[in-house]
Amino acid sequence: MVRQALIGGVLATIAIVPAMAQETDGGNDIVVEGRRDTQRLSAGLWQVDVSKAYHFGRNPDDWDSRRPAGSDRRWTFCLPDSEVVSLTRLLVGEGRSDAAGSTSCRPLHVRIGDGRLRATQACNGGSMVIKSRDGGGGKNVPAKHALVVTGVYDPSSLRLEFEDRQEPVEFSPDYAVRPDMRRWTVKGERVGACAGQRSLAGER
Repeated sequence: MVRQALIGGVLATIAIVPAMAQETDGGNDIVVEGRRDTQRLSAGLWQVDVSKAYHFGRNPDDWDSRRPAGSDRRWTFCLPDSEVVSLTRLLVGEGRSDAAGSTSCRPLHVRIGDGRLRATQACNGGSMVIKSRDGGGGKNVPAKHALVVTGVYDPSSLRLEFEDRQEPVEFSPDYAVRPDMRRWTVKGERVGACAGQRSLAGER
C-alpha cells in the first residue's frame, strides 16, 4: 500500500471540487484540545507541495539507506474555509489505498489542538517479501500497516509529516525482518485570495 500515491489524486480532486475539504463528521475518532474555531484553514488560493517519499528498506543489508521514490510535486488551487482534520482525512485516503480491494483500515484517530495534530491508523492487507536468516530465498507473507501523521498548522499554513510502516502480521524466528517504512511531507500555504472569496486584511 503506497499511500503517498493517493495524495496527487486527492489534491487534483479538491482543485475541481473544493467543498470536499470542508467539514466531515469524524465521530468519536477525534480528540479535540482547545477551541474548534482555531482548527481551520482560511479560504483562499493555496499552494501545496508534496515531497518525494523516502524509503527505508526492509532488507537488513541496506536498512540505513534512504531511497527516494517519485518526485516533488506542487498544486495551486482555491480552497474554501476548511477544517484541518477534514483535509488530513482526505490526504490519508480514509482507508483507501492502491490495494484497496485487499486492504482494510480502522478509522483514522486524530488528536488536534493548539496548532498541533497527531493522527494514527492501522490497516491489514497486502503482502511483503521477507528474507531467510541463513541467506536463502525469501517468501511472501501477509502484511499489516501503521500510519502516523504529525503536523503543525495555523489559518494560513499547514505542514504534515507522514510515516507509513509495513511489517508481517506474524513474525518468524527463521527470517530476518525489519519494518518497511516510507516517509513524506505535505506543506501547504495560503498565497492569496480567490475570486468570489472574501480577502483577508491587507490583501487586494
